Amino acid sequence: MTFGSYLKQQRELKKYSQQEVAEKLFVTRQTISNWENGKSYPDIDRLIALSELYHVSLDTLIKGEDSTMSHTLSQHAKLARLQQRLLALLILANSSQLLWNRIGTPDIPIKDFIEGLIIGISLASAALLIVSYRNPTWLIRRQCWWEK
Repeated sequence: MTFGSYLKQQRELKKYSQQEVAEKLFVTRQTISNWENGKSYPDIDRLIALSELYHVSLDTLIKGEDSTMSHTLSQHAKLARLQQRLLALLILANSSQLLWNRIGTPDIPIKDFIEGLIIGISLASAALLIVSYRNPTWLIRRQCWWEK
């Protein structure tokens, strides 16, 4: 369960509307919606107010029973590391291609294979980088070989 869905669950258990919670916390209804949809997170003052409003400890609110805010934040950190690796791979592949073209490679049998491999790595890493920004949960759910 994500932090946002946990907040929504607690709000619904108390039979509050988003507007009622927003008024009690002095924020907009859209802010509550963003928290519940995982688009943003409350600041520490609002976390304290939420824990009091829902009669849930801060520890439970942040850590949750299974996984809430702490799990979501660790997933965001994992995604950021993965995006950095993909960007580094993309830069490395493109730099290799530039170097390969710059040094004037001799006519060897595997020249086309190496050029194709470098271009393939560039395209694959660029595609994964784009996917990671457009649909981050898709990439997070895949366990990478270096994390097994």
